[in-house]
Amino acid sequence: MPIDPHVFLRWIHILAGAAWFGEVLVINILVTGLRSADPSEHDHIYRHLLPRLFKLATVLSLTAVLSGTLMVHFHLGGDWSQLLSTNRWSVAILLGGGLAWAVTIFHLFVERIVARHTGFDPEQSETAMGRMHVALAIIPRIALVVLTVIMVSMMVAARGY
Repeated sequence: MPIDPHVFLRWIHILAGAAWFGEVLVINILVTGLRSADPSEHDHIYRHLLPRLFKLATVLSLTAVLSGTLMVHFHLGGDWSQLLSTNRWSVAILLGGGLAWAVTIFHLFVERIVARHTGFDPEQSETAMGRMHVALAIIPRIALVVLTVIMVSMMVAARGY
């Protein structure tokens, strides 16, 4: 029995979105734990773990938005003007999809700039490390709120609530 490409695409979309959301939760827990960790442990986390987590977030977000965009394209039969209606599905897709694309663009282009300006290098001065701690305290929390809105919007779109 052949696999329906729409079902396959939906599973990729759901798994990537759920993994992305879960990863942001993990980053928030990790960053909160860093406050009470021994500063000697920070070096390994800053150099090895966080850069890998950020790259994974980029891959997961890109996978989720590309698969979601393809699903919407197939659903609309290529007529994107249907998204301009005011039904719940269209509003939820535009809200969730727009925010997801914005966060993905942040991951692809802005994240490196923010990392460089906040001193995401443990060899930097104490001032730069302080900026990095502030950025790591704020950005993941904002990401969690935004991803929660995205997830709720996608659930509304999927079920029409």
